[in-house]
Amino acid sequence: MEDEDAVEEECMALEAIFMGNFARLDDRRIRIIIEPPSDEGEQPQGMSLYLELSFPDGYPAVAPVYDLSNTNNVAFSNSVRSRLLTGLTQQAEELLGEQMVYNLVEWVRDTLPNIVQEEQDSEVHKTLDPEERAQPSTKPEKERKEKMTKAQKRRYYDKYGAVEEKPRGWNWVDIISHLSKRPMQADT
Repeated sequence: MEDEDAVEEECMALEAIFMGNFARLDDRRIRIIIEPPSDEGEQPQGMSLYLELSFPDGYPAVAPVYDLSNTNNVAFSNSVRSRLLTGLTQQAEELLGEQMVYNLVEWVRDTLPNIVQEEQDSEVHKTLDPEERAQPSTKPEKERKEKMTKAQKRRYYDKYGAVEEKPRGWNWVDIISHLSKRPMQADT
């Protein structure tokens, strides 16, 4: 009976904390949608993970059973999910005897981006040839000129005198040199 009260109490607390991301599937099963961490007021970046937990008899002295096989988790590779399950098991062993679901969810929220990033890095590393792995990329990067805003252009032209009228004939030297290079045509 104490187990039932502990589970009920923890579920009520989790529902208050996670609100819309918490669902009670039955008396001893819950689902929590774990969104990646984000800054205050910003939308979370990345994919959400659906963690389903079953509370066995004897909880919290016995670790809950985790399930990441929800169809919404197909975006995560099997290796990411297995690493999460291994980590959850290790975390739960440290927290045996106390209510642990909130701590487990926070652990997943904190470590999920790192695990996904490591997985992506290892995938990139696997696709490279052994020679490419040994040598760093030697591609020269193209330098881009920074584009000036309208105000920057105006200040530039003001600074270098582009506002003043140019004196008549200031570019005649260029025209005369151009005309002198053209072949003369006979008047017909």
